[in-house]
Amino acid sequence: MKPKLLLCRALVLFMGLALQRGFCSEEDILEPVEVSIRADAGAPFGEVSATIRTKGSEPERRISGIKLHVGSKSVRIPEEAYSDLTLPLLNTIELRREGGRRDNEPWLYIFFQVGFRTSDGQWRPKRVHIAYHAGRIESRSIETPNTDGSATFKEDKL
Repeated sequence: MKPKLLLCRALVLFMGLALQRGFCSEEDILEPVEVSIRADAGAPFGEVSATIRTKGSEPERRISGIKLHVGSKSVRIPEEAYSDLTLPLLNTIELRREGGRRDNEPWLYIFFQVGFRTSDGQWRPKRVHIAYHAGRIESRSIETPNTDGSATFKEDKL
């Protein structure tokens, strides 16, 4: 009687594992090619939105275009603001605003990160800000991490 019971248990265990394997599968996380974000930035901007679109695949994925809308105005983002950036992390896109620096006019930023490998082989994100001020795109700034934990800051006027 015991051999039959042992055989039944083994059969039930085998069937359970076979069924579990049949109903479970790995999910692939799909890399987005375009992400849009919208926010109410208050006066004087109103509702703002940004869309970033990419092309290519890892490890050469690049930004192919950025669109910015401020209120009812469409603002052209120059290619030099993004053409040299690889591996954009589209899940990091944010719209930010800041009070006036010197002239009391507020600033609006498109913020996102891009993948970056440090000299010691570690992956760290570079932080990118594209600045809109007084009705036009002013600059792009990039904060690049260093291996010692510090960062290098570079701003390009556009």
